[in-house]
Amino acid sequence: MTSNISWEIIETIDELITYEHQWRALSQKSPDGFFTSPDWILKWIKVFWQEDWQLSVILGLVDNKLSIFAPLYTQTKMTLGIKQTVLLPLGQGEIESAEVASEFQDILVSTRSDDLYVLIASKINNLTYDMMTWRAVSSTANLLNILKYIPTSKVAVEGTRYTINKTSSIKYSPSKNNRYKWNKCQKQLLKNNAHFFWADKNQLNKYWLKLKELHTNRWRLKSKRGAFTEPSFNAFHTKLIALEHCKISVLTVEGKMAAINYYIVDNGCLYFYQSGWENNYSSFSPGFALHMWSIENTKLDYYDFMMGNKKQSYKSRYGCNHLDDMYNVKVTNSPIKYLISKLINKITLLINHKQS
Repeated sequence: MTSNISWEIIETIDELITYEHQWRALSQKSPDGFFTSPDWILKWIKVFWQEDWQLSVILGLVDNKLSIFAPLYTQTKMTLGIKQTVLLPLGQGEIESAEVASEFQDILVSTRSDDLYVLIASKINNLTYDMMTWRAVSSTANLLNILKYIPTSKVAVEGTRYTINKTSSIKYSPSKNNRYKWNKCQKQLLKNNAHFFWADKNQLNKYWLKLKELHTNRWRLKSKRGAFTEPSFNAFHTKLIALEHCKISVLTVEGKMAAINYYIVDNGCLYFYQSGWENNYSSFSPGFALHMWSIENTKLDYYDFMMGNKKQSYKSRYGCNHLDDMYNVKVTNSPIKYLISKLINKITLLINHKQS
């Protein structure tokens, strides 16, 4: 296969869109491929793309069929007059206050092989950039194998992926404390006319708006804005909901909203993305209760909490039977620029800390 690959570098969005059908088919064959699919990436581009960013998407075609897809682009950053070109995956790099926190993104390949990884690494090395960053990389990602052939790459554990696999031979079993807490919650909720349900497709927007309200109210109590106050964040998810790749579970108490969970759905997996709950019902542990109900009542094989802290994460309390490391990636082609930029960032943080 490696001898008859035709390589292309896509530099415009219009060119990228022409491969949408083949790109989607390739993503559907990859673990967690939805987050590198056109359904995720093109929505991200539509909302967040800036004119001074530059596409550098690497494609590999065999007999005119897309077999390799590396979704890359560059941003140029100026720090005190120092210009730095940063290579990023599409889906990451938006402003922090509005970031959708894309996880599990990868370089898509039709066939996994070391020979292919060597070629992809070579194509990445041929791009012009000072530094490449990539966050929240899955332990199964092709990217990790490709990086073995990029000598300046550094891979560090960022957190843990917490997943419940309902088909695993290792049975999912909540801790004794959680089972006790869940039984207690159910009794309390039953006495207060609680109702759990999955929102109908035609009501997803309605409950998304309610989730936005609940989440924002909780952040305001912390004197923070939260992502839901950013129009671009909301615009991205509004487009995603329209694709019907989302699911929402709801808990009401005495007919009033108590908690909402928002999920991304793909390939037999329920990816937990965001939640909101009403403080007035905190004695019922509504967030915990809705997770427990949703785990028990999903028909899908996987319930994925996505990335959490490696230690002391609330996600560890649910008896997840599948834990994986998640990684941050950094490739430095201009060490001097990187060190100067890092030093300037540290000084800036110290100044801001003193002023606050």
